[in-house]
Order: sequence, then structure tokens, then C-alpha cells
Amino acid sequence: MMSVIAVVLGILLLWILYKYPWLCISLLFWTPVIKYGAYSKIPFFRVVDLTMFVCVMAGIFGLRLHFRNKKHGLVSEFPTAMIVCILIITFILGFSLMWTTAPDFGQMKFMRVLLIGIPFLILPSLYITTEDDAKYILLSFVILAIITAFVMVFFPSHEIANDHYGGGGNYGRRTFMGSDPNSAALTVTCGVLILLASFMSSYAKTIHKITGLILFPLGILAVLLSGSRGTMLGLVLAIFTIPLQSKSKIKTFLLLSLVGTISITILVFVIMPLFMGEIPIDRWLNFADQVKGGDTSSNRLPAWVFCWENAWDGMVVFGHGSGSYAMDYLKKDIPYWPHSIFFECLYETGIIGATAISFFFFYVIKTILQGMKFSQDTLDRYILMATTMCTIPMCLFSLIQWSLDGSRFLFLFSGILFSNTALIKRKHRKRLIALDSSSQSKHINLNSP
Repeated sequence: MMSVIAVVLGILLLWILYKYPWLCISLLFWTPVIKYGAYSKIPFFRVVDLTMFVCVMAGIFGLRLHFRNKKHGLVSEFPTAMIVCILIITFILGFSLMWTTAPDFGQMKFMRVLLIGIPFLILPSLYITTEDDAKYILLSFVILAIITAFVMVFFPSHEIANDHYGGGGNYGRRTFMGSDPNSAALTVTCGVLILLASFMSSYAKTIHKITGLILFPLGILAVLLSGSRGTMLGLVLAIFTIPLQSKSKIKTFLLLSLVGTISITILVFVIMPLFMGEIPIDRWLNFADQVKGGDTSSNRLPAWVFCWENAWDGMVVFGHGSGSYAMDYLKKDIPYWPHSIFFECLYETGIIGATAISFFFFYVIKTILQGMKFSQDTLDRYILMATTMCTIPMCLFSLIQWSLDGSRFLFLFSGILFSNTALIKRKHRKRLIALDSSSQSKHINLNSP
């Protein structure tokens, strides 16, 4: 019976994606949240990886949309500089398989970056060619955030799937259908940030106000129950960008940022531990005792120091090879990384890879600044602020938590950021052309007899 229902739902989903192809971007973002549920309930996804399946579907629908838009004069703009940076790193990952000390994990990492990471960066350009596309995608993120938060609060799951989806453990952290609680919390946080941007940019429509009443309290509660401290810290960092993106009442926004930061700091370090049944100070005392005892398995600093100190030997140009960090640091060919894509690139892809990922972040910042420069109306500011505030936590997570092949959402939101900024710049150019044509027309009328 479940198989029949799954087939019917699959056909319905394909029809929806055919009618509203921009939902593919939303589905890409939601994949980690629903992956374990799909694996456990739908036999098809025990054979076919859900992420790859959604990525292929998004590629097919995206190309169809691209060629259809091209006939109507809507041209996709691609983040060429960002793509080149990731291609350089991907080439070195593949090339380094000849000398890596971890061939199994190294090959898996190379394939994941090539087949998932790069498409996540490119696909938004196929889908976002109008302001309506940008608005619908942002709103769909909010809807997914509400669904995720609702399930986490009222129908929680404490089961967390392991890497092979063969079972899980009870960590006492609420999540969505057995997914990683950090992924579920990140989905909710992005929805909260998008709604916050709609209010801060003075763009909020009725739909934003209604969903805000639901998501603001429900979302914060869901993130607290997930126990995701990193997500809360990402929220703090994103709030700090509000005054930088606003063109009015800077002091008010600075005060808002200060109050928000203090509030979220209290949530992270006091209220959240209490939700998890911990005494707030105990976590940090236990961590200090752990480090004093020589257990640095959860301490990033020794991992980063190891990468930095060992990056400058004879493998400084192309690095020690894809996946080599786990073998060299832990003596195991397993999926493990230094929890920072900068140090991961430095150690495994050498100075060339580290330079490439540094330039990638440079282009992300450059794109944000260009969007701020050319934003003219409330819609421009909303689109830019919402995307920027979602991209900032992705940058933070990639630098302190994710692996290179696990940073797909950094690539996805960087692609969305570029596409939305391209829309803003295109509109600015059209406005200048219209003003120039108008001034020329007036000049001709004044000189006519």
C-alpha cells in the first residue's frame, strides 16, 4: 500500500515541478531534511540516492526552463567566477587521487563535489530570470520552514540517522523525520531570516505578516528544541548584516542588532542548554576537562593547527590529496574532515585550492556589495537582504562545521545570491536607459521649432 501511495505522490510531485519548476530549488534545499524519511518509507530511495535524484530532476526542468525563457528573451546569467573557483578545486581533487592516502573517501568526495556541489551552484541561474522567480523561491523557503518547524515542535522525532541510514541514536534533540537536527534547524532559520528581511526592508506583504506570526515564535522554539547552537550563532551573524544593508535609520538598526545579539546569546548559552536538560556552565566545563585530558576529537583548533603546520611540506602546491586529512590525522580512510573548508582545501588541495576557495568567498562578498550599490526600491532591498542573510550562515557553517563536499548549501545560496543580484543590476541598467531616453526626448522637444 505504501508503495502505491509513494508512486502516486511521485507522479503528483513531477506534475507540480513541471507546472512550477522554480520549486526544484526549494526541493534541493529541503532534501537533507526529508532524506531519511524518504529512505525509510520509500523503497526506491534505498537504491537511488535522493540528493542525486532531485539534482537530476532539477537539471532537466532547469534546462527546459532555460531554453523556454531564451525564446522569450530572458537570458540566464551564471556566476562564472565562482564556478571557476570550484572547478579548480574539483580538478585538483580528481588529479590528486593518484597520490592521496585515502583513495576510497577521496574518490567519494571528488564525485560529490563534481556531481552535487557544482550543480547546486549553477542551477539557480536557470531558474531565476525574473523578480517573480526570486520572490516565489524565497516564499517557498518560508513555507518549508513552517512545515519543518511545525513537525519538530508537535510531531518530533528523536531518531537521528547514521551515515548509511541503517539506524540511529537518541540524542534527545528534536528533528524532522530522523534527519540531522542541524539541517532541520537551518531550514527553519532561513525561513525566519527571509521573513525578518521582508519587515526590515519595508516590503512585507500580507502573506509575510501572516506567516511571520506563525514562524517567528514556532521557528525559534523549533531551533531551541533542535539543540543546534551553530544555527543560532549563524542567526546572530546574519542579524549583524541588517544595518549594513539598510539605507535609513542606521542607529535604530544597530540597536536592533545589539538587542538581537544579546537575546540570541542568552538563548544559545543559557536557555538552549536548559531545554536540553543541561546545566548551562556544565557543557563548557566538560569541554575544558575533555581538552585537558587530551581528547581533542570535538575540538577544531588542533585539527586546524594540524592542517596549517603540515600544509607547507613537499605537497604545498597541490596538497596531500582528496580525503587525505582523515587518514593522516586519524589513520583511517573514513568520511572525516577538519570542519573548515578553508583548512580542508589548504591541506588536501594545496595553496592553489586554498587560494581558489578564498577567491570564492571574495566573489560572494563582492556580489553582496554590488547588490547593495544598485538596490533602488523595497523589492530590490528585500530580495538582496533575504538572500544575503541566508548566505551568511552558510558561509559560517562552511568555515567552522561543514566539509567541502558537504557545503552544497553554501554553493546553492551563493548561486541564488548571484542571480538575485544580477536581476537588481539588470533593472538598474534598464532604469538608466529609460532615464537617458527620456532626457534625450526632452532635449529634442526643446530644440524643435
